[in-house]
Amino acid sequence: MLNMLVASKNIFEFKDLFNEVLSNNENIRIAKLATNVNEIINILNNDTIDVTWLDMELNILPKLNLNKEKQDKYKKSIIVVTKNFKEIKNILDNKMVFDYVIKGSNKNEIIYKLNRLIENKDLDEVRRKITKELKYIGYNVEYAGTKYLIEAIIEMYKNKELMKDNLKKDIYPIISEKFNKTPHNIKCNITRATECMYFECDCNKLKEYFGYCDDVKPTAKTVMFAVLNHIE
Repeated sequence: MLNMLVASKNIFEFKDLFNEVLSNNENIRIAKLATNVNEIINILNNDTIDVTWLDMELNILPKLNLNKEKQDKYKKSIIVVTKNFKEIKNILDNKMVFDYVIKGSNKNEIIYKLNRLIENKDLDEVRRKITKELKYIGYNVEYAGTKYLIEAIIEMYKNKELMKDNLKKDIYPIISEKFNKTPHNIKCNITRATECMYFECDCNKLKEYFGYCDDVKPTAKTVMFAVLNHIE
């Protein structure tokens, strides 16, 4: 569940908009409301916030001097509402900003941008869970093959139909486009990372994680299914 902070002098101005967004997204809720600069900074410093809707009438973005750790945490997590076109360049230069909307814009455009941000943050959380699972069973997350494997599992998470498909034919080409590599290169690196995991991981942990009775080296697809099963 993603937590949203709505920051505006007039919270009720966006009531109908958020009712529509939340009714179509079960994985997000409005966790906090703020109407002034001090409230916003306090919430971002002390609460768990994933997405922020920030009205520039509060004039807070230039004052949002969070430490580097917090800035990294909130990277690409803010949608800024503005009525001043001159502000847009400075808004987008802030690494915490995902996008902006012009006040009074078409509601469908605003909902589209909000939904894109929600989807991106949801996938960020999924990526963290996948990485944690792979580290648990012995994958080195610094290996290129592990990074490719994470993205392959994310693609299967996004589209369950891919779980029925051939990795080489249907999934590896998707990952190859992301990283500008050949599907063969993607396959070889994932296979190498999986072999390293197998030799590094405790046999009993592998048996427990994959449900094996014997010491069997799992295939890449077996790993993908098992990880998805553990995070859902």
